[in-house]
Amino acid sequence: MENREIDRLIAEKVMGWKLEKTFEEDCYLYDEWVSGNERIAVDVFKPSSNIQDAWIVLEKFKEKDFLYTVQNQMGGDYEVSLTDWGGMCSTYRGVNEFLPLAVCEATLKAKGIEL
Repeated sequence: MENREIDRLIAEKVMGWKLEKTFEEDCYLYDEWVSGNERIAVDVFKPSSNIQDAWIVLEKFKEKDFLYTVQNQMGGDYEVSLTDWGGMCSTYRGVNEFLPLAVCEATLKAKGIEL
């Protein structure tokens, strides 16, 4: 799956944002993720490749009583684990050589989506 598709899934399924297309006089201008009064350009939010955006996603899970751990494994891969302490204590893991992708994998698994 390409990073752009992963970013879309994270925005919609994990963050709960809605995609809004902006037009002016029937001419398409740009796409934005919208949540309440917050608006984020689609091309700006890239949790699959930007570690700052990936941390925003992890912090959303922390707010929902998830514990997360980040480990560097032998061989260089990163492992991100999310444990749902507020629910059934299920653990979801993402492993990838790139930390932002490991975060995306774990958070999508927590929402029932496999990469």
